Amino acid sequence: MLFRWGENVYTEKIDRFFRAHREEFLTDLAQLVAVNSVKGEPEPGKPYGAGPARALELALGLAERYGLYTENWENRLGIVQLTACQAHKLDILVHLDVVPASAENWTVTEPFQMKEADGRVYGRGTMDDKGPALAVIYALRAIKELGLPCKEPVRIVLGCDEENGSSELPYYFSKTQAADMTLSPDAGWPVVNLEKGILTGTLQVQSSGVPSYVVSVKGGQASNAVPGQCEIRLCGICQEALKPLLIRTAERTRADFTLCSVGEELVVQVSGIPAHAAMPEKGNNAVTAALEFLAELPDGQEPWTTLAALFPHGDFHGEALGVSMEHPLSGPLTLSLNVIAWEKNGLRAVFDSRLPIGFGPEQLRKLETQFQNGGFAFAHSEAMPHYVPKETPFIQTLLESYEEFSGQKGFCRTIGGLTYCHGIENAVAFGMEREDVDHHLHGNDEFAIVSELLRGGKIYTSAILRLCGGGSSPSKEENI
Repeated sequence: MLFRWGENVYTEKIDRFFRAHREEFLTDLAQLVAVNSVKGEPEPGKPYGAGPARALELALGLAERYGLYTENWENRLGIVQLTACQAHKLDILVHLDVVPASAENWTVTEPFQMKEADGRVYGRGTMDDKGPALAVIYALRAIKELGLPCKEPVRIVLGCDEENGSSELPYYFSKTQAADMTLSPDAGWPVVNLEKGILTGTLQVQSSGVPSYVVSVKGGQASNAVPGQCEIRLCGICQEALKPLLIRTAERTRADFTLCSVGEELVVQVSGIPAHAAMPEKGNNAVTAALEFLAELPDGQEPWTTLAALFPHGDFHGEALGVSMEHPLSGPLTLSLNVIAWEKNGLRAVFDSRLPIGFGPEQLRKLETQFQNGGFAFAHSEAMPHYVPKETPFIQTLLESYEEFSGQKGFCRTIGGLTYCHGIENAVAFGMEREDVDHHLHGNDEFAIVSELLRGGKIYTSAILRLCGGGSSPSKEENI
């Protein structure tokens, strides 16, 4: 090997660099956090609005100040490299856009005013993904300023639309080829080498015109989030007749049901526990709990009885739909009905399923048949599982760098969510979240641990040198 890692020659230099630049790193991060880079209305030359464009301009400006080469690609993304080389052996995908934040719900600081407290930095984007983005930029800076050998070209890609569909990636790959290796520090340590697939399905049925007690049903907002609330409005049924049914359903589902009258209507509020759709077992689905109640209304109400049979409360794995399956590498299929809307013109419902290795046309046909037999129109979109074998030299090298600065044994993980890497050959997520820490991602008081950000920078510096410093490089393997 080119480097004398066992003698800590470069390890010590890298460690000293990041310790020496701690305060400058935090100053630079505070500038990035101060930019509200939530996606906005398109403007001329700014396809994602003014905020993401401003964050990109600032990040590229910092990189230029460090002596790095930069390009702005139409304010969709930017690139940072050691030199102006067109080739790129390694791509590192990060993003500068963030999700919305409401100041009144934050307790430590305002969302776009970074504050350091007790070894943490609070602010929107500190962990997702401005902090990690700055850490990889500092990794290139360390290599340049320390004069460390990096013979193969490395490119940092600063995306600006990750939180809203990652439309910058198709644009990027329309202009260039994928690198031999790709990593993204927008997940958890050590290496995420397997991402489940995702299937989003929409069911629709027109109102039959048959008189019904149900005036409206509204629950859930996002297909990828287990809903914590659902509202049912009823008319033409006695309030006293509903109370025993509400009590029985609450006991069975462990959701909270409240009943009140508003004018001529009765309003049932169902409260569960929200969760990410990739882990539906961690929540208590208010929509499926509401279906349990609706299915038991007098006169065999439709389509509630059918929906309740297809999506029973507590069925997290699609057993009722006949698609339950598991793979030893990726774990089980998960499935949850997360959005429902019923008014006089009909019903729309949306479910989310995270797909293990092995899911294919047979399972999809089962779903289509079940929904067709239930009288529903079914539309769907899907992305198949993404997997890079842990035995590849690329992953083994990343794990070595992780172990070098973490002092912990490296291993590979599976996640139910999708990262920037999904579908890119020889691409894995590599850091930067800790499994044992709730960083409040997408929530109030989002934070990053300062020492973890700096340690991440050291790990990325080591990984770049190991992968691109020279000598033999990891071979590319086929994904499955």
